[in-house]
Parts: sequence; structure tokens; C-alpha cells
Amino acid sequence: MKVWHFKNLYFQITIFLCLICFFNNKIFASSSFDDTYTALKNQSLDILEKTEKKNLDLLVNKFKRSLLIEAFFENDLDLAYTLIENKIAIDTKDNDGNSALHLAAKLNNAKMIEKLLMDISVDDLNSLNQTPMHIAIINNQKEALRVLIKNGSDINAQCKSLLNNSLLSDFFGLALAISKNDIEMIDILLEDDRIDISQNIETIGNILHLAVHLNYPEILKHLLDEHLDKVYDLLDERNSNELTPLMYAAFLGNAHEIALLKEKGADVDAKDGNGKATIHFATIAKQKDIIELLAYFGADINGVDNINFRAVDYLRQNTDDESKEIIDLFSKLNEQNQKLQNAPPLYVYNPLENLVLQGGGAKGIAFVGAIQALENLKALDDLKRVCGASAGAITAAFISLGYDSKEMHEILSKTNLTDFLDYIISVKNFENYFKDESYKEILKNAALDIFQIFKHPLTTIDNTLDLFESIFDTTSLCEGEDFRKWLEEKIFEKTKIKYCTFKELRHLTKTDKRFKHLHVITTQVEPTMKIVQINSEDTKYDDVIISDAIRASMSIPAVFKPHNLYIKNSENKRVKKDDSALFVDGGVLYNYPINAFDTLKYQIANYTSENKDFVILNKRTLGLSLYTPQNPSQKINRADNIIEFTNTLFELYFNAEEFFHMLEPYDEYRTVKINNEDVSTLEFQLTDEEIKKLEDSGLDATIKFFKEQEKRLNDLNLTISLDDIKKIESL
Repeated sequence: MKVWHFKNLYFQITIFLCLICFFNNKIFASSSFDDTYTALKNQSLDILEKTEKKNLDLLVNKFKRSLLIEAFFENDLDLAYTLIENKIAIDTKDNDGNSALHLAAKLNNAKMIEKLLMDISVDDLNSLNQTPMHIAIINNQKEALRVLIKNGSDINAQCKSLLNNSLLSDFFGLALAISKNDIEMIDILLEDDRIDISQNIETIGNILHLAVHLNYPEILKHLLDEHLDKVYDLLDERNSNELTPLMYAAFLGNAHEIALLKEKGADVDAKDGNGKATIHFATIAKQKDIIELLAYFGADINGVDNINFRAVDYLRQNTDDESKEIIDLFSKLNEQNQKLQNAPPLYVYNPLENLVLQGGGAKGIAFVGAIQALENLKALDDLKRVCGASAGAITAAFISLGYDSKEMHEILSKTNLTDFLDYIISVKNFENYFKDESYKEILKNAALDIFQIFKHPLTTIDNTLDLFESIFDTTSLCEGEDFRKWLEEKIFEKTKIKYCTFKELRHLTKTDKRFKHLHVITTQVEPTMKIVQINSEDTKYDDVIISDAIRASMSIPAVFKPHNLYIKNSENKRVKKDDSALFVDGGVLYNYPINAFDTLKYQIANYTSENKDFVILNKRTLGLSLYTPQNPSQKINRADNIIEFTNTLFELYFNAEEFFHMLEPYDEYRTVKINNEDVSTLEFQLTDEEIKKLEDSGLDATIKFFKEQEKRLNDLNLTISLDDIKKIESL
């Protein structure tokens, strides 16, 4: 027992002496730290030479900060830089695990960051797994962010961060920048090709979900406008709760975000795993304004989920006034939908998405006036695609490339189309060919042939082309190469892409809202005969060069030679397409392609391979058509000279399809009819007076058309007015 007491006493004395030494050392260390730091602060730098580096590295103050960390906390950057240069306490951290590199990033000190990167990893972690890059983003330090990215920081690294007072463990750099509502920071990150745009925050979703969650419409708009090529695939992506960004916005009642997402192509009728669509989530959340907005955007308000419940059925058992109001709203919306279904197209209510331009030679400058009117009416804000045949394809291309009406006027009014002709059309050829027949008889026979085109198109077109080739010496037809080169220049001015292809245009439509999909109508005559709609939405035309497709559509018989399509190869060179197909003017059979978008694939987002080509009238297609005040049959009877004969023959063939469409009266409701002021298709050179008359004609006809539209809309007395929608979108 005595031995045990002795040992126990010895142990207690030892502990006591150790504690005394410990506190003495702490006091000494603290005192030594203060003296050293004060000396360094007063620029007594000789202490760095007199004291061993390892002793300086170990010095800490009562807050457990090293000399270097304390210099950062005191914002004494000159001292901090001196310590960094001498590598004093370079590996130390603050109580939150932040290294000197984290602190330099927080202060946006690029010079210090570059120096520290010699000793500290660019992706060094603090206690929240935050790298210096994360710290730079959190503190809105853009220069620091650029330096860290330049030096290889992992821009996809995840960390913990607070969001709405919740600590989330899977935050990444881009999500942090969005949460800071900082557009410039977002752009810096998205400029880096290493960015993984598909990353998710588990409880929220992708970056579009996050912008919706935070109700940051400016950020969402920026992502969709400036980086659509990167975020496009996220539009209909579901989060862990099976919600798309649009569904989430509907549930939260974010009208502005809904409009932005819908504009870029988000599927308003997409469903979650339980079959619920966006309209279900808006209804369950009792978002009355959002229900109206979704109905306006064409949502199926009667769509059912997996248990066969419509959105309104989820409120049937409710007795509160709000639920009753929404149930009544659904009843009114169904009545409204019936009215709209029975009514002709109403572009003042459901804005046009597709624009179709008729062929018409130089008189197509009338379309410039029509486009000016549409711009003034803001009727092109939802435009997605443009289609044209023959000369209409030129204007269609300009629109798809982002040229406005003023720019088109400058180009077309100052361009002499005769410069593209290798020779002047010869009257003698006509006189020799028809010397034994009167002009009137020939034209009457031609008129009878017109309707055979639509009964037997593939055989009749061959006879038509033979006629034109017989009239003209085919060896003297214009090559059209000057025209193609001119057009190529105009395409390059907007795209900055040499030999821009339809695939490249499709890419531009995703990155810049000024660009629209282009559809060019042309007529293939070899090896088989058919109408071809070359466009940027069909991948089989991806490599076709746009200028060549338009040149093919402009192969006016007896003026330009038939044309082969050319593609851009892997070496960015223009080469002839392998199939060697030969094309002539698209206007020969399809001069006014008003029904080019009358299939399901151009009207809904969730079409299938089985139903995509189902034919259905597209009420969001508007056509611009040229008409001659005088009936063509009257022209036949007064064709007493060769000039009148030539013009009338071409008018007959290029307006043949217009006669056919007179059998389709509903097209009148989606056609702006523009007086062509009796200008011929073959009139390549217009006077200033003729140009003004044509442009004014297009302007006046379009304004008149939309005034009639407004009157029909008012007569319908709809439940949801345009003013209602504008109010909802502005909330």
C-alpha cells in the first residue's frame, strides 16, 4: 500500500510540473508571437535572418493563428507578401481550415495567388471542402477566379455551402455563381471547356432548377439567351422529385421563368413519373395565374396522370373558395379552347412561329415592307423557322440569319439582279420556237397543262422543263455562280462561318435568338423527280451549304442552269455532294409552300417517330403571298407581243400552284396577300419608284391583315385576354 501511494504521488507531481511547463510555453509562445509580429510589422525584417524558420513556422497567437494567417486577418498584405516570399508558415491554416491561398482568393489578390501556388495546391480544401476557387466565387472575386482557373483549378469540384439556411454538401462552382446572382462570374466559368453542365444539387436539381428555386429570372434569361447551346438539354431534365424546371416554376408560381423556359422550347406537357404534367403542379399549388398562363401556352388542361386524374380533379373534394374559383376557371378555359379550335388562325393571340414566303423574283422586295410591319407589331418575337421557294428563299434566308427589314432594304434595293445574269434573255429564241403558232393559243394550252401538274406532277414537270429548254439554248443559261458568291458573302456577314451549313445554322439557333431555322424548297429532277425541303431541322442535310441550297431553289428555268448541291467536308472545303442530284427552281411546283409545316413535328415537342408526319393544319404558320391585280386568264387574251408573252408564260407556271390552293380556303386566313403592282417575275431590275411601291404594298397589306385579326379576336370575347397574359408575365 505504501508503494502504491508513493507512485501515485509521483504521478501527480509529474502532471503538475508538465502543466506548469505547458502554460509557461504558451505564455512564452504568445509573448514571442506578439513580439515577433510587432517587429515584422515595424519592418524589423532582420528577425527573419536571426530566427530559425521552423521556429517562426510554429509561432501562433492566442487565436491559434500563425504569423502568415494573422497578417491576412489584420489585412497587412505587405507583411503577408513578405512572409510568403520567405515561405514563413506557408502551410498553416486558420480555424476554418482556410490556407493562405484561400485567404488570398478572398481578397482578390492575383499577385499573391500566383506566388502561393508555388507551394500550395490550387485545389487545397478547407473544412467545408471548399477550394480557393469556391472562396473566390462566394466573395465575388472575379480576378482571383480567373487566375485560379488559368492555373488548373477543378471548376467542377463540389463543396459544402449554405443555401436558404441549409448546409448543402454538393454545391459546385457554377451553382455558387448562380446563388450569388453574378452573371459575369457565371460567364467566366462557362467559358471553360472543362465545365460539367450536367451537375446537380441533389435536393434542387440542375442549374435551371436552381435559378427557378432562387427566383432569379435575370440569371435564367441569361443562361437561356447566351448559353442555350450548353443548357438546352437541361430544359426538360427532371430533378430528384421528377420535376422539370418548368414544372418547378409552375409549382412555385414563377410566371416570368415559365415564359422564359417555354420560349426556349421547354415541353409544357412533359410528365413526371406519376404522369403529372405542369398543369397538375400549378393546380395542386393553387396557382391561378399560372394555370391561365399555361393554358395560353397551349398546355393540355384535360390531360390525365397515371391514376386517370386531370389537374382539376385534385381540387374536386376541396370546399375552400380558392379551389372553387380554380374549378370554375377550368370550365371557362375549356369553353375558350373550343372557340379557338373552331376559329381560324389568330396570330394576335397565338403568335406566329413559322413564316412562309412565296417565290416571285425581284418583286419579292415587297416582303421587306411586310417584315417591317411584322417587326413593328412585334409579331416575330416567337418566330422559330422560315421557309421560301425560289426568290422567296433569299428573303427567308435573310430573316433566318437575323437581318432586319432595314438591312434587307439596303441590300435588295441596291442590288442589281441583272448583274447575276451571264447574258440577256433573248427574244429571238421565243420568236423562232413559236413562229407557227399564235401567242394566245400557246398560253391557253399552257394554262390547261397547269392543272395536270397536280394530277401527274412527276411527268408534267418534265414536259414543263423541256418547254423552257427548247425555248432557250441551254448552253447559254446563266451559271448563277456570281449570285451564289454574293449570297455566300451575305451569309458570312452574319454567321462569320465560311460555307455555313444547315447544321451550323441549327447550332446558331440554340446560341443566338436572332437566328431561325431555314427551310428551302427546291425541285429535284435527277436522278428522280421530287419536291425537296432542305432545312436545318433534318440531320440528313447537315453538311449541305446554305448558299448552294438557295442557288438550287433559284434555278429559274431558261435563266439559270440546274444546280447540284454542295457540302462542306472535314477540311472545310466546298465539294459536290456524292449523290449528284440535280435541282431546278423550287417555285416550279411549290412556289407558295404554305403547308410546309402542317405536320405534328412542327407543332408539339413530344412527338414520336410514328406520329411526327401526321398532317394537321398549323395555325401558327403565316404566309406572305404576291398576287397580280389582273387575272392571268385576262393576260392570255392580250398577249399580242413577245414581251407580254414571255412574262405571262412565266406567271402561268410560277402561279400554277396558287390556282390549286384556291381550292383550300383555310389558307386565306393564314396568308397576307400583297399586291405585286403588276411587276413580272422576270423583271430583274426595278426602279426606285417600283421598289417603294412594292415595299409600301407589303407594309399596307400586313397592317390591314392584323387589324382584321384583332377584330376577330375581340369578337371571340375570350376568358383570358392578351392584357391578362401580359399582366401575369410581368409579375
